[in-house]
Amino acid sequence: MVSSSNRGAIIKIYSEPGEGTTVKIYLPRLDAAPDIQSESAQDETPLDAAESGESILVVEDDYLLRSYMVETLRDLGYHVIAAADATGALGFLDHPAIRIDMMLTDVVMRGMNCRELAEQARKLRPGLKILFMTGYSRNAVVHQGRVDKDVDLLQKPITQAQLSTRIREVLDRR
Repeated sequence: MVSSSNRGAIIKIYSEPGEGTTVKIYLPRLDAAPDIQSESAQDETPLDAAESGESILVVEDDYLLRSYMVETLRDLGYHVIAAADATGALGFLDHPAIRIDMMLTDVVMRGMNCRELAEQARKLRPGLKILFMTGYSRNAVVHQGRVDKDVDLLQKPITQAQLSTRIREVLDRR
């Protein structure tokens, strides 16, 4: 067994010839969870989206991944609105003064599933472009009935180049 510790994180590696290897990673608990309600309010005011270019609504319940997506998309020149769940996303979509060209949403979230979110989003915004993202394979999420086989899907982990390419493909499609 090999064991290592750094800043409260512990990594243990067990290996036996002919049996395989097990890696266990223990991370310290984050004592202060982000305030999901105030986070959306802290984002840029979405009403200036028409002046700043295309606007993307990111719906992701994982705080760190949502933050990465927001930062990456802003670096790519998009106006970004972030929501931690489907309810928050629908709140933005329900305001016609807020420009939203595309919704980038996680497939697996707490509460409302992505299929229901997409249906309600398109009722509020007919023709809304939606790009789904997941850590599972396309076959797995289609087989489980989470998404249809013909949806636009991006697999995590996502690089900036992959994100940029897929978003442009979806936004440019008529």
